[in-house]
Amino acid sequence: MANLDRILTLTDNNIQFWLRTIEEQDLLNGMVGVSAEIRQRVTNNLAPRAKVAVRDYVEAHSDLNQRIIDASIARLESALNMIR
Repeated sequence: MANLDRILTLTDNNIQFWLRTIEEQDLLNGMVGVSAEIRQRVTNNLAPRAKVAVRDYVEAHSDLNQRIIDASIARLESALNMIR
């Protein structure tokens, strides 16, 4: 599992700010490799259509190459580290 655990401690406003700073493809790829709890926390801060899009992507790409997932998660974590 990924190490985006810090998301669980952020406020909704901070998560929404983080979501505005990251690339959509990194979010989609990263959500494949995180726990359901983290995925739920992130998607709770998305618009309903975006939430469905993430869910569909995760289901369709469950066999995504681990290197792609890891690279996306690294970029997501880097952006997350900029949030105080």
